[in-house]
Amino acid sequence: MTWVRWVRVATSGRRFRTYVGRLPGGRRLPGGARPIEQIVGFTATLVATIFATRLLPYNAVAVFGTGLLLAFAVTAALSLIKYDGVPVLGKAARVVSLIVDRKPTVLAREELDRQASANPHAFVIDDTPLNAS
Repeated sequence: MTWVRWVRVATSGRRFRTYVGRLPGGRRLPGGARPIEQIVGFTATLVATIFATRLLPYNAVAVFGTGLLLAFAVTAALSLIKYDGVPVLGKAARVVSLIVDRKPTVLAREELDRQASANPHAFVIDDTPLNAS
């Protein structure tokens, strides 16, 4: 009888950003190729702006102009994020989970010492040993 062992290997994120350089019709993107995060951020902000022009009781041209400026600001802000292989949404989800989930972390003494030596600015609240009773 043959046994099959399933092994899942976790790897780090992609090392290179995904760039979009052409529109679906084959035309080049104005301003050159852009990272996918910028395209998604610009498009999502523009779609939200279109909905806002329908829902808000203000002048549609003013709302659309403000939304367009906001879309460019979002794109510029996303261009400042350093890409280190971890997707931007993954980073954002990690930060949100660290803010929302405030449970204490328990580490082995060796691991705590290793992390503290690797990051001298680490903040340790309490390093009281647990009783092994």
